[in-house]
This record gives sequence, structure tokens and C-alpha cells, in this order.
Amino acid sequence: MDALEARVRALEDQLLNPSPFKVLRIDPVFPIHHNRFPEELLVRILAYLSHREYRTCKLVCAKWDALRHRVGAMREGLFKPFSSPVASVDFSTYKKGGNNNNVRFFSGASIKVSDDGIRSLRIDRDGPYATIPIDTSPTAMPHCTFEIGLRLESIANDRGWVLTNEVTGFDRSVLMHDSRFGDGQIASAVGREWSSGMGPPPLREWIHVVATFQQNDKSRVYLNGSPSPSFTVARNRPIGCQESVWIGRPHHGGHYCDCWVKHVKIYDSALGHDQIATLAKEFSETILLP
Repeated sequence: MDALEARVRALEDQLLNPSPFKVLRIDPVFPIHHNRFPEELLVRILAYLSHREYRTCKLVCAKWDALRHRVGAMREGLFKPFSSPVASVDFSTYKKGGNNNNVRFFSGASIKVSDDGIRSLRIDRDGPYATIPIDTSPTAMPHCTFEIGLRLESIANDRGWVLTNEVTGFDRSVLMHDSRFGDGQIASAVGREWSSGMGPPPLREWIHVVATFQQNDKSRVYLNGSPSPSFTVARNRPIGCQESVWIGRPHHGGHYCDCWVKHVKIYDSALGHDQIATLAKEFSETILLP
């Protein structure tokens, strides 16, 4: 195997094992000759490079005209656009009256600066909370995703509801220390009990948590981009949901989340693994910025 073929084989490994944490590095001039490699591999390489728009690369391919339609089709199949949130708030940049999806604060909820310098919504007792007025019930959104960046200060009770539209029956929520299983686990509420297998949450460090809900289909929770060991089928009930998402506590007392919340995002689809991993990476990079 010569140097050029080895270079292309390495590129194929990245194509077959995609990851947002891998960086594709190619030389300013990267000639590809169609007669050197299998045609299917060539199509994959061209699809990847044309998607990434490496303008400094020179692609040399005698069969480009014959392959362009296959390349376009493969590019569409390999690289699907990421979803955008339908509602969101970033408390680190929050301004009253700004574009914050009509976020409301209750019972003394306020934005403070953490000891590591992150401006966030602070929930430190049973009472304060904020809301985003959006209907995430299965009737309005058969599939949806809750995303939150937070720092958990303590295990203050036996649930730790941090995001929820629940009225009754454990509907569409994120629980930070659900004590119904083991020593308490990060979990999502899907209309019934289930064990995510995620284990207890880390304390006093910034984490990225995502819960996907697919009505009557596979749903799970993610911590820092990594999926829970198990998944379940969500069967949330429309009658068990509010027309807003509460941040920091549920409507019933005694189960607040002792935490700092940097941001919350709501999506009207169940995000895929790649997008969730990318969001987690972006969050960690934002937190590390001076």
C-alpha cells in the first residue's frame, strides 16, 4: 500500500466511523485518481469533501461528471441538517425584555453569578422556579427533546426535578437524582417508572443533560453527550402535561433541584446521537471560555 492509498484508507475510516470529535486533516493538494480506488470509496470521499467545502483542496477525478449525481445523493444521506430549538433561554446572556421566549420568574427566582463566574438561574430552595410557555405534550409534540446545561450543588431530596411539564403521572421531565433506583440516577420521566442505568449525577461541576421523548417509541437520557445504558418507550399522557415547561422544580413541593441553570432548549423532534454529542461539546467549550 503506497502513501496515497494509505491516506485514503485513513479517510475512509473516518467516514465509516463518524464522530463530531474527530477532525479531518487533509493536505492543501489532495489528488484522487479514480482508477486507484474502488468507485464506491471514491464516491464516499467526494461526498465528504464536497459537504465540508474544503476550498483549499484540489480534487482530481476523471470520472467526476459520471459520479456527481451519486455523490450528491450520498451527501444527502450522510449529512442531514441539525434541528434548531423551538424555544430556548440562555441565562448567561439573559436581558429582561429581550428575545427570551417569554421566560417568566416565580417565587423569587433570580439570575446570579456562580463562584466560577457563570451567570445562571439559581435554584437553591423549594419555591423559586422559571417557566417557558410552550406546550410539549404528546398532542402538541409527539416527539421532542429537552436540553439543559447546569451545575448540581447537592442532592437536596429524592427526585430533583429540573425540567418538567408534568402535572401528574411522571410525564415529560428530567430528574437529576431519581432515588427510585439505586443511589439515585439521572433519568427522564416517560409516563411510568424506568431505570436509565445512568447512575448518580456529579456534583459541583457543569454538565450537559439531554432527554429525548418519542411517543410510543425509544426514548433515553444523555449525560455530556453519552447515552444512558438503557432506553425505554415513552408513553406520556396529554392529560398529565402543562402548557409550559417549569425550570428548577415541579408544580408539587419537596422535589426541587438545587442547581445553577445556564441554558434550556426545547426541540420539536427527538435529536440524534451525533447532534447531541455536538451540543455537549459546544457546551463544554463555552463553559471553559474565560
